[in-house]
Order: sequence, then structure tokens, then C-alpha cells
Amino acid sequence: MTSSGGRPRVVLTRADDDNKSLAAQLEPLGVDAVSVPMIEVRPPADGGNALSAALADIDLYHWLVLTSPNGVRATASTLRDLALDRSTGSDPDEPFSEAPPMAESSALWPEHLRLAVVGPTTANAAARLGWPVAFRPSEASGSHLVREFPEPPATSESVFGPERLLAALAELAAPTVVKGLRRRGYHVDQVTAYRTVEPAALADTPEGSVDLMSGADAVAFASPSAVDRFVHRFGVDATPSVVVCIGPSTARRAKARKLTVAGVAKPHTEAGLVQAITDLLTNG
Repeated sequence: MTSSGGRPRVVLTRADDDNKSLAAQLEPLGVDAVSVPMIEVRPPADGGNALSAALADIDLYHWLVLTSPNGVRATASTLRDLALDRSTGSDPDEPFSEAPPMAESSALWPEHLRLAVVGPTTANAAARLGWPVAFRPSEASGSHLVREFPEPPATSESVFGPERLLAALAELAAPTVVKGLRRRGYHVDQVTAYRTVEPAALADTPEGSVDLMSGADAVAFASPSAVDRFVHRFGVDATPSVVVCIGPSTARRAKARKLTVAGVAKPHTEAGLVQAITDLLTNG
């Protein structure tokens, strides 16, 4: 499948920096990309106070659970601020600052703490900071994380109480991980690490975005919220005919919004999404 220019074109709907990363991977594979961000990552509504308070008491926890690179970045930034003894009550409308350099972040990692991540993209973000990953499920999904997570020590319940986990997640994170790990016998505290909002530029220039998408062969979604915002902003009729989703929850939301899903990434990662897009647009 190709657009009028000869090369197929896909609309990318993640945050702008993430779209740039995807576009850089797709271009040498013969696919052009158009960035129409449906989300912008912001600190949580409380300015990060809950995350800061939890990380200030990190010695109370045995595990930290992160499910996205955004969670890694928010945690690294907060650990840095705590280490520098600076206020974490930042303006909630300011984007996250860049994560600290690897050497600095590695030094800030508490030696006793074990890190669990949902998939390779999050693991890679942690590795870039020098953080050791103690657990990653065989498939990048919350349900696999819960199912494959280590059993809590048999002695913890009777002697010290359940092992404590801190889950630093998105504001609208599905309850799968937290509820599942609690059922497994862990004490889980959940805090909001970040939230996603609709980019202001999108609200200001919807017509320009429609023009930008004109002639696109496909659209790729990496979250249910991106699906909702895209359909609300542009409508089903403006959606390219080939819809590609990063995972089953995003695909379910797309179908609920009356979109026909042509492919779901497997594995449910950025690399899997790239492969699904190229398979659909360049193989036939």
C-alpha cells in the first residue's frame, strides 16, 4: 500500500518526542511519518507531591514498579530533586525536565530497592540511567507482569507484614497491576507519576492537522486516551483506513470508537509497533 507520493505514510499520535523516535525508525524501512500528537506528558495535578513523598520514604519499600519510560523519567527527576534538597512543588503546567545524567541517576538508585518494569521500552529507559531491572515479564502487558511476578516471601506476612511495593504510574493507569499484585499478597501503594493532556496546539489548529493527515495510509495508536482524543477531535471519517494499535487495550478502545483495527503490535512495544506498521504498509 502506498500514498500518492510512492511511499506509504502513517500518522503517529504519541507525544511529539516519541513520534520523532518512531519516525526515525520507520523512515529507513520505507515508511514516512506525520506527527499529530494526541498527548502531552505533564506532571501530576498535585505537582508531584505524592510521588516525592513516597520516594522520600523509599526505604520502606522492597519494589518499585514502573510501566512506562515517562514513569522512569518522572521518578528520576524526583529522586534528583530530593537529593538536591529542592522543592518538588513545581508548576503542574510545566513539562518534566530532562532526567539527570546516567552517572548521577545510578548513584541515586537505592541499593536495597528492586525495580520491576512492564516491558523492554521501560527497561531500556531505566538502563540508560544505570538502574538495574530485577523483573520484567515475558510479554509487555500488565496482566503478564501480575501473573509472572515473584511470589512474596513466605515469612514476610507473619514477621514483617507483606512486602511493600511502590507503583508510580500514569494518572489514568488501568487498575490491572495494582489490583493484581495486591491479590498476589503484596502491599501496594500507588502514586501518580505523570498525566497526559491534549496538546494545546492541537486544540488551536485542528484544521491544519486534518490537512497534514490528508492522504495518509494509516494511523498508529499507543494508548486508549490517544484513540479517544483523535476520534473526538477529527471523527471516524477523517481517520486513515489502516489502524494499528500497540496492544489489546488500545485496540479494544479503537473498536469501541467504531474504528476497524488492521493490526496489533506483537510484542506490545515500540519495536513491535514499528514492525506492525511496516508489515501492513510495505508488504503488499
